Amino acid sequence: MDVLCLKNPVAKFTTPCFRSNLFYDVIFDDSIGNSYQHLKDFIDQCLCDDLNCLENTPNINPLNQPCGIIYCRTRELTEEIATVLSRKGVSIAPYHAGLKDKERLAVQEAFMSGHIQVITATISFGMGIDKATVRFVVHWGIPSSIPAYYQESGRAGRDGKLARCRIYHSKQAKNSLDFILKSAITQAKTQDKQKKAKGSYNMFLKMIQFCESVQCRHEFFADYFGDDKPQCIDKCDVCSNKEAVKIDLDVFMYGVNNRNYTIASNEQLVSSDFYGGGRRAVNEENEEYAREGERAEHNKNLELELEIKRQFEIRRANIQNIIKENEELVKNSKVRAAASTIKKVNGLQLSVREELLRFIEEYLEKNIEACSLFDSITEITKDDVHNIAVDLEYEAFTSSKVVAVYRKKIAKTGIPYQS
Repeated sequence: MDVLCLKNPVAKFTTPCFRSNLFYDVIFDDSIGNSYQHLKDFIDQCLCDDLNCLENTPNINPLNQPCGIIYCRTRELTEEIATVLSRKGVSIAPYHAGLKDKERLAVQEAFMSGHIQVITATISFGMGIDKATVRFVVHWGIPSSIPAYYQESGRAGRDGKLARCRIYHSKQAKNSLDFILKSAITQAKTQDKQKKAKGSYNMFLKMIQFCESVQCRHEFFADYFGDDKPQCIDKCDVCSNKEAVKIDLDVFMYGVNNRNYTIASNEQLVSSDFYGGGRRAVNEENEEYAREGERAEHNKNLELELEIKRQFEIRRANIQNIIKENEELVKNSKVRAAASTIKKVNGLQLSVREELLRFIEEYLEKNIEACSLFDSITEITKDDVHNIAVDLEYEAFTSSKVVAVYRKKIAKTGIPYQS
């Protein structure tokens, strides 16, 4: 109201932030063992719950397949997670600013059309994307703020069906982000920049509170946005099993603060009576153990690096195939500016434009046929009908930036199309 300089009385209409079909939970990454396997199991659960497993529904339209988004803080993480999960059989691809424009558009097209079920992405992915069948949104690491998390997680379950929103919260990611944000405050050269840096840090602390408190997740959102307390009942981990969340949080907090606990000193724990050769032998054994660990870790990292390179080659080949398919579609397309489809309208697929064009043509032909029963009308050729349909579709396309607006523009032409 202040920004718009509105004067009272002003009627206010608000939409509650509570979405009853979204289940929120927080997983404490440090206490689950194999994080990637845990994530893989979660993905399988989400995708199978929606369709009682895809193996039992082989004829499903790819456009209606369940899918999910995994948000990561860095490009490297998007690549790493995509590589590991791909090895585990997940239909997945990374999306970030480091890819070439053609590659990004191909990945987005493949995701929107259902040929890729899961995207690992930086936060730039999703703006303008309106895909109803997103069954889960995962944040691999703590989000930057409550509003950002609410918006990004809100891309799940837009069809009204159950969807899951999960944060994998780890002390390493928390400490790294804490250090970066604090450094930004101390390095700020102007008061304005320092104020913004402090604001970012305070939003981060609020997000920490969201993850590390035993409060209903939906209620936390409601408090933040000034809404009434929602009737969550069982729509988050806290309300479903508060005691289990308390236990998990205690374990996590103990791990985070373990330097504050003193159990026993090395002198108390290590006695030469238990080892031949005394303390020197113990030290030598520990050093050898450490070297073995370093060698194993080096081999593990080398194997992962080679596997990542191999997956990159496979992925590049797949992306190139998608690009070629898109180029072939563009070449044979009947709509205008086919090559600009995704660039112009975020999330719009060329196949959707083609489908709408056919629908408009058929509708016009039926209308002409109906009119000819009552009036003698000037003969209209099929080419005339096609050109009119192309004009109508192109007008809707050029005046839209997102898919929802594009479809509304089509509806305004009087064509009774239902998406």
